[in-house]
Amino acid sequence: FVNTLNTPGTANVIAKKKLDFGTLKGDDFSFILVDKATNEIINTKKNDESGLVQFDQIEYTLDQLEKVDGNPVATKFYYTISEVNDEQEGYEYSTLYYNVEITVSPGDDGLTTEVIYKDPNGIIVKPGEVVYENNYKADGKDQFKISKSLTGRAMDNAQFSFELRD
Repeated sequence: FVNTLNTPGTANVIAKKKLDFGTLKGDDFSFILVDKATNEIINTKKNDESGLVQFDQIEYTLDQLEKVDGNPVATKFYYTISEVNDEQEGYEYSTLYYNVEITVSPGDDGLTTEVIYKDPNGIIVKPGEVVYENNYKADGKDQFKISKSLTGRAMDNAQFSFELRD
């Protein structure tokens, strides 16, 4: 008689958004979490006002683990995080992506998970270092309409000049 504990394991994946020359209000930018095995988007999230991007918790079951001689063994699952270019005017979007490696291991109390983040060069980074930096970049173009009125007499053409100062 064999007892099998099938308590699921869960993993949390996070990222951080930083905006230079602007203020985050929450729900400013979108991010996707893609399963590298299927190339499917498994979650899309937006940043909060502090810049935190927190994807939905991923749940793993015993059935998802690889087996050796019929017994479940530690199995790695791979994902990528990237920013979605929503084409908001004035913003420069990051093309950076981070790799996420989640190891799910069977144990006496159920499944345990370990989340490791790697930059595009494969270097391990801490969860708080999964940062997407963007700039707000105004184009510097604007049009001003100015009018002048004169009371008490007629205005001559080009009688007054105007100067725009910073």
